[in-house]
Amino acid sequence: MKEQRDKLLLESFLAVSEAARESMEERWAAYDEACKPVTEKLQRLGLAVTGIDESFNPYLPLSPEVVEVLLESLPEMQNWHVVEWMARYIGTATQPYDGRPLADAFDKCPNHHPKWAIGDAFSRSKPLYIEEWLVRTLKNSEHGAARQMLCFTATRLLPPEVANDALMACFDDVPGHAGGALRKTGGQRELEFLRERCERQQELEITRSKVGRWTRWQAKTVQKAIAGIEKRLEKQAAKAKSGRANNVKR
Repeated sequence: MKEQRDKLLLESFLAVSEAARESMEERWAAYDEACKPVTEKLQRLGLAVTGIDESFNPYLPLSPEVVEVLLESLPEMQNWHVVEWMARYIGTATQPYDGRPLADAFDKCPNHHPKWAIGDAFSRSKPLYIEEWLVRTLKNSEHGAARQMLCFTATRLLPPEVANDALMACFDDVPGHAGGALRKTGGQRELEFLRERCERQQELEITRSKVGRWTRWQAKTVQKAIAGIEKRLEKQAAKAKSGRANNVKR
């Protein structure tokens, strides 16, 4: 009886493994097919690439001409795995580029990972013309954790007061990343906001509620943000006091 059961389990496992292998092969075939139009354009530029894959590595960081080809190809790309890797490579660009095609892809994408990759690309590069989109997206809770890396993009592209408003709006969904970003741009208002959120966490710990509880990393990051803002405000106060004293002496 045991031998028969073990045989059935093995047959079932092998069947599942074979189905998974076939599914993976089909996904890679679809990926390669979707890459072809982009690859052909890049080959005409003289790049010896075989797809949106590691064959790009010798050309990193990508030149503006290569980035332009990828951006122009985004609106027609229907394979979101390809979009994800296009975003990752665009993120290596050292020169400014039009970020709107990536932003449009973010809005259309139904999957988390490509959207997160787009946010990460923005945080590491110099996208142009996405300021209004960035504020709107950070405040839209429908995008969930895909907004994590956009928090750091906000501190680079937006005026501090605009960035802070957007970061506080998305804080409850992405507390670690929003808190880490507020550490760079926050003032007294943001300091009080973070302290209030910490008090909420203490209440959740007392009631042992798991809903809305931060991870250990998130809690540590928010505490560091509070300490960083406090230190910056203290320096600003000391500098202002020194300036007033110098004016009195004069």
